[in-house]
Amino acid sequence: MNIEIDTSWINNYEEKERKYEQFYKKPVEKITFFFCYISTTNEIYKIRKDTISLTNSRITKEELIQIIKRNEIEDNIIYRFKRLIQYNDKTEIEEIYNNKKTNTEFIKILNCATLDDMIFDKTIGLFENLNSLFFLYKERSFNNNKKTRKKLKKHKD
Repeated sequence: MNIEIDTSWINNYEEKERKYEQFYKKPVEKITFFFCYISTTNEIYKIRKDTISLTNSRITKEELIQIIKRNEIEDNIIYRFKRLIQYNDKTEIEEIYNNKKTNTEFIKILNCATLDDMIFDKTIGLFENLNSLFFLYKERSFNNNKKTRKKLKKHKD
């Protein structure tokens, strides 16, 4: 006895489901870096953009330090790293459907003393390109007008 089972409905379902894959959360595979260079007069001098692929939705502390050091000089101007801002979109599909924002913990601000591995939480595929790291650099000022004074204590004899 040879029984044939019709499985075409499974194929149809999977094909329809593929259209909605962009609305399911998935691990973050790539992020955008923004390198923001700020002048001594606190004006944005330049913003440079780059994209990097991640392994396990993570960038290690060592990789971050290398990136920070590698980008301290821009247009022959020396900059000092000031802050790292992580944007990780955590929007839930229900928030889109109901047009209500309930999760507001998207931004994490770190300075160089608190650097650690950066982990990106799963993101709806449609919003993956929003996940970013902002590296803020401030131009080093070499002010030679600083005068040092030596305070002398008077001794009573």
